[in-house]
Amino acid sequence: MITIYGFSQRRLADSADSGLTMNNLKEALVIPHEVEPLLLPNPQLSILELLKYWLPLIATTTSKTQEFFNNNTPMKKSAQAIVLIPSPSQATVIALQNQLLEATTKGIRSIWCPHVPHLKNETYPLWIVTYWASVDVIRPIRDAWQAAEHYLAEQKQDWKVKKNAEGVEVVNRIFAALSTLRWSDKLRGFMSNAGRDLDKLSYYASNKWLTDEHANQMLDLLRRDLDRRVLLEIFVGSSWFFAKLRQAFEAKEMYRTAKTYRQYQNLALDIQAGLTDKVSFLVNLDQNHWVAVVVDIQLHKILYGDPLGMTIPRLVKETLDWWLNYHSFDTMGFTYDQLPITLQKDSFSCGLLSWNALVAHLIDGAELLAADAVSEGRLQVLLDIIYELDTTVRKFDHDQWTY
Repeated sequence: MITIYGFSQRRLADSADSGLTMNNLKEALVIPHEVEPLLLPNPQLSILELLKYWLPLIATTTSKTQEFFNNNTPMKKSAQAIVLIPSPSQATVIALQNQLLEATTKGIRSIWCPHVPHLKNETYPLWIVTYWASVDVIRPIRDAWQAAEHYLAEQKQDWKVKKNAEGVEVVNRIFAALSTLRWSDKLRGFMSNAGRDLDKLSYYASNKWLTDEHANQMLDLLRRDLDRRVLLEIFVGSSWFFAKLRQAFEAKEMYRTAKTYRQYQNLALDIQAGLTDKVSFLVNLDQNHWVAVVVDIQLHKILYGDPLGMTIPRLVKETLDWWLNYHSFDTMGFTYDQLPITLQKDSFSCGLLSWNALVAHLIDGAELLAADAVSEGRLQVLLDIIYELDTTVRKFDHDQWTY
């Protein structure tokens, strides 16, 4: 169950040739099986259970890596002693990993803790570096969900005061899900471009700007909704759909033959065959602002929605004009029009509101979010994603979560 973070088999072998034997070196760097459960959270724990788990603090003092190395055998090996030691900074841990194998060839057998003054005379096993590296992997996951927990609690309290029963119910359902989902689970059941790190879902329970991965998660939800309504003639592009099309615009001579642009060629064939009558996608302008676009083949319209209320920029218009002209769709006389969209009142809701504009336009009965309902809208998306997770795959990934 245990992998040695940062130590390849080749590096281990090279060090073993001139120092400890291969088996002894592995044993020295691996957290002992009987100690590991006392130091690190079980990957089977739920997200909420992880939040209760103690992880060591990070030391504020810094020390040179060479000061950590000692030639004597370790004095302290108990989990009770090691778990209370503050971790060095992540940069220090990485540096220790990079130098530790070479240090073993020079007789290093234990680790000092110069970053904790009152422990400077104690020596610990080499595997304490593996433990610190493991904690550095787990801590950001714990911290992300911890911040989400605080956000959810605050929203619930606020909505209770405002008598928003629906919002409170959404929060309750999310907490129920977080008590079941394992912190080590992956984002299964979504397209690969939607990411694989489950902790990234914590962004929805925050005021953070939503990234490409989040945009693709939401677009995946939209595709599923359309498929379940048998609206198969509507194409929903990924977050990079326009960026790739823009690359084709800037390298026009490659568009016809390069495999990377084949999906656009095939999409054009589907349009010509009557299999697709709407092309919808999000555009990430300048890597900091999301807008929505719908190309309506039947109405000969290109609808553009910007949560800031801006008109379509030249780079988007010229790219779409070129693509439509290349495939002779411009003969239909396309015109540009406004896609109804909620205007944002903050600096972070453009992704949600642009996606919501697509949903409201493409699905009968769907409505635009109110500008003051963004928080509830984000949490509803989080809940929808959780419900769509492929939880039938519960096999533990030993390669991913071994320390």
